Amino acid sequence: MPVDDDLVEVSSLTRREVERMVAAYNFDLRFNELKTTLVPNPSAGTAHFFKAYRLRGDPIAPLALRERSREIAEQAYQYLIDG
Repeated sequence: MPVDDDLVEVSSLTRREVERMVAAYNFDLRFNELKTTLVPNPSAGTAHFFKAYRLRGDPIAPLALRERSREIAEQAYQYLIDG
């Protein structure tokens, strides 16, 4: 896809799909609790590629996806399993 001349590519990013994905939320109004139902992700491991751009003249420091978000999702899943 063509990119406007005002943009400069600063990074190429890869995101891999997680093992489990959110299938449903259940909110209990009586206890003000939100529960998440996770199921196996049929696309687990699939890589998605992105390019990151900044406006010309802005700092050109590269960007990176945080792996921490995957760790948080895994911890949430473990919490749901363990209760």
